[in-house]
Amino acid sequence: LGLALGAARPGAGEVLVHGQSPLRLERAELFALRARIGYVAQHGALLGNLTLYDNLALPLRWHRDTGAAESARLMARACAELELELDEVPRVQPGMASAEMCQLVALARALVFDPVLVILDEPGAGLGGNAAREYWRLLSQLRSRRTLALLIATSDAGSALAAVDRVINLPPRTEHVRVRG
Repeated sequence: LGLALGAARPGAGEVLVHGQSPLRLERAELFALRARIGYVAQHGALLGNLTLYDNLALPLRWHRDTGAAESARLMARACAELELELDEVPRVQPGMASAEMCQLVALARALVFDPVLVILDEPGAGLGGNAAREYWRLLSQLRSRRTLALLIATSDAGSALAAVDRVINLPPRTEHVRVRG
């Protein structure tokens, strides 16, 4: 996932995202590329000191200086894609909300800029059976309703098959740990 975001270097070869190598881009070009990519970290990575609503609004406040009306419109559009009304987003901190709602808000936050690629790290992690299936169903519907690529890292390949065209199994990662001292 880090390779696609330009946050890591490949050991060999080249990674292209929308025909561009993130590592060869100037800073402004890399930011422009990343603006076309939505990212959902494992468990959503919402900021605990902000409400769910403010977490959803954060990219608009940080990356664009949109007014309240425009922000609300973009947030409502992103929520609607997930069968969620903006008014249903609780104005409570993530620790006070359900895991399902936190996952939906994290995904809506990734959609707020209308990306062409969404990168997800272990989507639905921490959700129970029905909630996890519903999350994967939403991903599948989202992809079928619009032109959108999903790049997903998951240990649940069975669920991923419902939402994607292709699954690539990677071998377990071998890490070398150096002990000092």
